[in-house]
Amino acid sequence: MLGHRTKALGPDHLDVAVTQQLLGSLQAAAGNREEALLFLNKAKAIRIKKLGPQHPDTKAVSKDIEKLTPSND
Repeated sequence: MLGHRTKALGPDHLDVAVTQQLLGSLQAAAGNREEALLFLNKAKAIRIKKLGPQHPDTKAVSKDIEKLTPSND
């Protein structure tokens, strides 16, 4: 699915970012933290490029990433 969307819409399309975030969420739920972070970071990069860092959608994927990233407390 991701490959088809990327090919049809281009790698920086917002629909590709949505798919990346969904796949990241699925990987996180399955306990695949590293795989989840790969998808989520790609989604974040697209959203920053297209929407900016302060957009609610960009902030949402950033929160997803924060949940999977250990804190340095």
